Amino acid sequence: AAAPTADDAQPYNEYYISYDIVTGVFENLDCNKHSIRNSKTNEYAPPYNPDISHLQNDAMYESNGTKTIIDKDGRDIVQDVTISPFKKIVFIKSFFPNGSVIRGTGVVLGPDLVLTAGHLIYQTQYGVRTSYCRIYAEVDGSNPISSNHDGQSTRIVTSSYWAVPGSSPAGSDWAYMIVNNDIGYEQGWMGFGYSPSYFNGYTVSGYPVTDPDGKTTFYMYSDTGDIEFNADSTMYISDTIDGSGGQSGSPLYTPTSIVYVVYVGGTSSYTQSTRITQSLFNYLLENREEGIERWS
Repeated sequence: AAAPTADDAQPYNEYYISYDIVTGVFENLDCNKHSIRNSKTNEYAPPYNPDISHLQNDAMYESNGTKTIIDKDGRDIVQDVTISPFKKIVFIKSFFPNGSVIRGTGVVLGPDLVLTAGHLIYQTQYGVRTSYCRIYAEVDGSNPISSNHDGQSTRIVTSSYWAVPGSSPAGSDWAYMIVNNDIGYEQGWMGFGYSPSYFNGYTVSGYPVTDPDGKTTFYMYSDTGDIEFNADSTMYISDTIDGSGGQSGSPLYTPTSIVYVVYVGGTSSYTQSTRITQSLFNYLLENREEGIERWS
């Protein structure tokens, strides 16, 4: 399938676009292909910690992105990124054909599966797609290239709504990638779901471009607060969680390490985050299962 163009702009039925970086092949994926999977009471897929053997346990706009600080900056520096859940959150560098490099954050959800923000993959206002992404785990204040826990994207998937130039509706700013190694078995992975039963006490952790004093940083920061649906239920918003450029793609997760939301930006009054829909959940679950089979 060909890459989408402006002629594909809404309205039309959404589909997911898969791009194989190695072969250059596009594939259109049916959002409604799957029936409900793993639809137990909480409708989530569990996290995995590598120290426990059982799998079912517990230079574009981003580089000077908008700060979303509400009143006083509530973010705290993460003191130890080698422990869970922080070791499952990765620093991302996305390389574009024009030589630009933007940075962001992602979360490991399977052996080779990473979820992030769509604008780290497709810059819709410029109509350009990333050439590839590098991910780095356990980045702690130093240049991420020195990380011993890294990988590179081999396939990227996002919504057709987001990938169409000039079309970036709320709730479509997400992407996931398959990477070239089993970093999830080394770092572990977080759980994910699409139907949270409560909206209080969510933590966002990621890698801002600048610290609260405006200085460039490679440290991870976290903040905790509450979330709620926006007016049309396409996204979650929060007036108690702070973030800034570089943290796009950061997971918002529960105390049990279940990710329901991906941070994508905001205003001086509230943060905005893309929710994991049932359809996206199904594809993430399928890719986790394929990764387990691929790396077993």
